[in-house]
Parts: sequence; structure tokens; C-alpha cells
Amino acid sequence: MKTGVLLSPGDAPEVFDHVLSLRREIAFSGTGFMQSNGGPTSLRVHVDLPGRSWRLEEEDGEVFAEHRDGVTTAPDGAVQAAIDESLPFLPLKFVFLHRLPVWGRKRDDYRPILVESAGGEDLLITFAHLEDPATRGTVVVDAALGIVTQLIRPTDMARLTVDP
Repeated sequence: MKTGVLLSPGDAPEVFDHVLSLRREIAFSGTGFMQSNGGPTSLRVHVDLPGRSWRLEEEDGEVFAEHRDGVTTAPDGAVQAAIDESLPFLPLKFVFLHRLPVWGRKRDDYRPILVESAGGEDLLITFAHLEDPATRGTVVVDAALGIVTQLIRPTDMARLTVDP
């Protein structure tokens, strides 16, 4: 994968494949934060990929949404779903990399244009909007965990901090 040089649209699949290759079957807890035009939101995030479950909690410990036993329960009800469907909080999508629309695929809004080191083996990926290339954002990929830890777009930003 090319780093430190501008990427062509044809390089996008290689970037996506590399990032997917970093993915691990991990379990962790952390804090997700999101800022958008709807205001800031912060939730505790608990993910158990080997156990095929996740849970989002309010600051007081009340469950906001969860997925277990093939069912996602969120404020708008319960639905039978795969673990990576019906994700009600942007930082939760950071674990399911293919759910982020930044990889240059047909249904995505953005494509990678630059990959750089973000310290150690972590990656900083700059992406451009497919219809307006001047509209840009970034994601940071934690190479050790195989997840995104930060996303910044013109309309929103989100961060996932994993507990030590």
C-alpha cells in the first residue's frame, strides 16, 4: 500500500483491503464521542466480537442499545439483525470498518486520497468526497486493534477511546 503520496481512485481497493487485514476478533470497552449538528453525544462502548455482542451505555450505566443473540435492541425497538447491522452510534461503526462510507466503493461518499503514519503503526487516512473533491476528512486506524479510532468530516466528528 502506498503511503505519503496522493492516491488515485484505483488505489482505493488496496487501502480498504489493507485496513480490513488489520481487523481482529477483539473484546474491549471504551468511550465513544460524537459531535454533529445534533450536538455532542458520549456513550460507553462494550464490544465482544468473539461473543458476537456489543452494548452502548449512557453515563449513568443505563443501556442505550445492545446486540446479543442475533437481536439488536435500540431506542426505536428490537430487530433481528447481524452484529454489524442497525448500528445506532457512529463510533460503534469504527469496529465494523466496512460500514464506514470512506473507502471509495460504489455506495461510498468518499475515497482515500492519502495514507500517512499517525505514530507507530497507526494510519491517518485522508479522504475526499466523490462528487466534491475539495470536501475532505480523515480517519485514524489503530493498527494494533484493527479499528478506526477517529473520524472527522465537514459535518461531524467522532472518536473512540479504548480503555487500557
